[in-house]
Amino acid sequence: MANVIHEQADRSTVTPKEIIARAMAMREELSSECEANNANGGCSRERHEKFKQAGFYRMLAPKIYGGFEMDLETFLSVVIEIGRADPGTAWGMGLSAGHALHLAAYFPEEAQREGFADQADFICPQRALPSGRAEKVDGGYILTGDWAYASGVPHSNWFMGAANAFDDNQPIAPIGFIIPRDQIEVLNDWGGDQVLGLQATGSNTVRISGKFIPDRWTSLFDWPRRDLSKDGTIGYQLHGNSLYLGRIMTYFGCELAAPMVGAAKGALDEYKRLIESQKTHFPPPMPRAESHFFQQWYGEAMGMVDAAELLLLGTARRYTAACDAWARDRTPFTCIDDARMRQTALMAGKIACDAIQMMFTTSGTTAARTGSRLLRFYKDASTYRTHVTSQWQVMTHSAGKGALGFDVTL
Repeated sequence: MANVIHEQADRSTVTPKEIIARAMAMREELSSECEANNANGGCSRERHEKFKQAGFYRMLAPKIYGGFEMDLETFLSVVIEIGRADPGTAWGMGLSAGHALHLAAYFPEEAQREGFADQADFICPQRALPSGRAEKVDGGYILTGDWAYASGVPHSNWFMGAANAFDDNQPIAPIGFIIPRDQIEVLNDWGGDQVLGLQATGSNTVRISGKFIPDRWTSLFDWPRRDLSKDGTIGYQLHGNSLYLGRIMTYFGCELAAPMVGAAKGALDEYKRLIESQKTHFPPPMPRAESHFFQQWYGEAMGMVDAAELLLLGTARRYTAACDAWARDRTPFTCIDDARMRQTALMAGKIACDAIQMMFTTSGTTAARTGSRLLRFYKDASTYRTHVTSQWQVMTHSAGKGALGFDVTL
């Protein structure tokens, strides 16, 4: 099957360099839209359409369906550039574009054809924590429940989740599932004054009330710990691309850290502007750019931001190399390896947040005023730090536990 697929003509001509440049070219407009996006709980329909036209939602989609099949590093670089202007919009776009990887890796071919039918624009938030209830019936399941924090759902055309499954009222293995947007209800519980930061992510709750989904829209939800064996995943067999081996812990860490690395780069841009345009308050007054304190702080912030970006993109390259090694000679790529790589992605997010905090606290009270760009980045980074993947002790314990021979639990 893979040979048949790769005989298809590549319908895309965009290169990684070009698609990153498209994101860079949007930064000025995105910066001007940032606060409106936060107030609305997501980017505008017009901005969403520009993302579609730029091909951002097709970056990880398979070529056979019209996607670009780009590498993870390119995908993350696009999210970083958007996050440099508007971290919340970057989060929502990235988390609704990125789950094309999971559809292509884990779901049957028929489901993939349906999901990618809209010119490969599978715009789909995911809630990976099993919740709600999936009752087994003839030919499929009946879904009922709430799935919180479905980032990117305002402009989605599908939703992907995981559910606790039951057969004749007895628990069975959890399932992953996809369901069209017109079969879900999106609750108005995100954005504006309802949350401190990252309001533009569109992380609303999805409610599903007794909807039938066919078996082809489901997959056994053992993705984080599935043994690749010698055959890999449905996606690898179908598309012949190791991108679709579906190791997801590193991927999740990367997609969540990328907007924060972008935010740190945007904060550094603003910090430099403030240093070059303001004077010190402590004596003797002088342009901040001439103060050795600000020179030192800027140098430290610059190093932290660069380190965070290098660490994140380096993690993406390491992940890709592990996938390629498995495809080449079946070099093991275990869930323990995956959890260890995730740690470097999460450290990139941590360093980015630490850099933002340092820049915010050394900028003076001006940075804390309503409408301040540094305040925006600080609020977004602070909200990111409430996410479970940013609970450093929890995540490091999980990775260390696995590395010492115990089961990874998160």
